[in-house]
Amino acid sequence: MNNFIFVFLMLTFQIFNFLYRSTILQSQYYDLKRLFLFDLQNKTLSIIKIILIISSFAVIRINIYFIFLAFLTFIHKNKNMKIILTKRMVRMLTVFIILFLININLIFYSDKNNGYFCYILLIYNLMHYYVSFFVSTSIEKIIQRKYIKLAQNKLRKYKPIIVGITGSYGKTSCKIFTYKLLEKKYNVLCSPESYNTVMGLTKTINNYLKPYHQILILEVGVDKKNGMNKFFKYYNFDVGVVTCIGNQHLKTFKSPQNIINEKKKILEKAKCHAIFRKDDFIESQILNKSQTCFSSKINADICVIKKENNNVAVKIYKDYFNTTSNLIGDHSFSNLACAISIAKYFNIETIDICKTIPYIKNVDHRLSIIKTGNWTIIDDAYNSNFEGFKNALKLLSESKEKKVLITPGVIEQNKKSLVDEINISKFINNNVDLVILIKKPKIKKYITNYLEFNSFNDALNYLKKTYPNDKLTILIENDLPNIYLR
Repeated sequence: MNNFIFVFLMLTFQIFNFLYRSTILQSQYYDLKRLFLFDLQNKTLSIIKIILIISSFAVIRINIYFIFLAFLTFIHKNKNMKIILTKRMVRMLTVFIILFLININLIFYSDKNNGYFCYILLIYNLMHYYVSFFVSTSIEKIIQRKYIKLAQNKLRKYKPIIVGITGSYGKTSCKIFTYKLLEKKYNVLCSPESYNTVMGLTKTINNYLKPYHQILILEVGVDKKNGMNKFFKYYNFDVGVVTCIGNQHLKTFKSPQNIINEKKKILEKAKCHAIFRKDDFIESQILNKSQTCFSSKINADICVIKKENNNVAVKIYKDYFNTTSNLIGDHSFSNLACAISIAKYFNIETIDICKTIPYIKNVDHRLSIIKTGNWTIIDDAYNSNFEGFKNALKLLSESKEKKVLITPGVIEQNKKSLVDEINISKFINNNVDLVILIKKPKIKKYITNYLEFNSFNDALNYLKKTYPNDKLTILIENDLPNIYLR
């Protein structure tokens, strides 16, 4: 009975451990290297693991070993953890429990017979998560290939024109802007939200693609060298688009040139046409391909130039047109120019483009404006790069009301981030009335006055209590996409 109680407790601890670690990894990274590096980031946990391995040679009694593992599991405790049991997580958890129970039975059998095999099993139990993760990975890849095959068959059957949009940032906005420009003339499907992985695109095709869809717009996310190759392995793009090149994911790309080389692949592989920002590529780099270059400046085939108030000038090749736009943020006009480039490839009349532009708005969580009482909220929560941060701060500084910034800083940083951090911090110190930082970001060492909270909700509750009737302009900035403002 004692052994049964310990097994039950240990299984509970281990399941909690599994759910916590899988949630941190967003249950989508089928990569043992990432999982192992994630564990190594917790130095205290790594030290305890080493002690546990050494102790397992000296301590044969299984109950004491359970106490060690229980303590190890509690190191992972996180009160803010949100567990989402997707079908994938349930499959992974089932494999985890089965392998755990087999292992525990072997340990009890070996311990009862005083076999040295018990020591090996004790050490193996430390690696149990990795073993079950590897088994789950193999199962998931088989399931993935099934869905990819279904998607490929559907594409061969319906034969839509496929537009692939990649870039360091601006992919989702460009995708939505393009959809708005094309929808009146064509039946268009675009991948929802920020679906930009191979399986996200596969889900889009399997769940949403219909026989009447003429154009399929897919967002392609790449965060490391050769990351684009997996998309080409399964899907062929008729039109390749690069929204812009920046230092996003520089930590995994290793160098700016690797980013350029990787993004350029979609232009080279596109069967029919290449579209890119003038500032990022030289036309001659894209060989044997019809192409369009765009910009928010006047030096490209297609440009959108912001003027006073809501007026914009649109240059399409050699002709100029005037219209209005409700977009905010300088980078939004570059994304709009990109979308117009795609629309012109599909022969959308210029007059129709100019009529549609005034109705195009910023995508949710990307400089979208929310009015709530006396507050004006600039929701840029999905942004995660310094360029977008600068544009959003510029917009905030133009407000005549009390200016509030809520941010965890730029989450993904690299060696070149220091200068950006310092410059942005100076701008914040000079132009923002109240700075609220979330979870001790690195940028706080350059901010002179700030408040600090553990979560966005805590910060929002503070503002509600402190400034219930004040007129505020609040900028919510960088990597806080899972927020819901009421």
